[in-house]
Amino acid sequence: MQLEHRHLDRHGLGWEAVTASAALIGLLFVAVSVRDDSIFGPKATPGGEALAITAFTGLVNSLVVSLLGLIPKVNIGEPAVIAAVIGDALDEG
Repeated sequence: MQLEHRHLDRHGLGWEAVTASAALIGLLFVAVSVRDDSIFGPKATPGGEALAITAFTGLVNSLVVSLLGLIPKVNIGEPAVIAAVIGDALDEG
């Protein structure tokens, strides 16, 4: 019996990163909707909203960089740096 070797190309790994990022964004939305009173509103814990926004920004940045990585012949270094700068600017504000 001979084992078949699978070739891991850039696109296969990229799709896994995109899928994982999208799933984590979905889970963040579920967590926020289940515990929305502790994140938003008068009984919110201090810093809960900022933490939710920071998590969302980080996950969206990873999704965007992963999607850009699926485009052939695109150097994802520049978009990754741009996403990091935008994320940093949004987190400080």
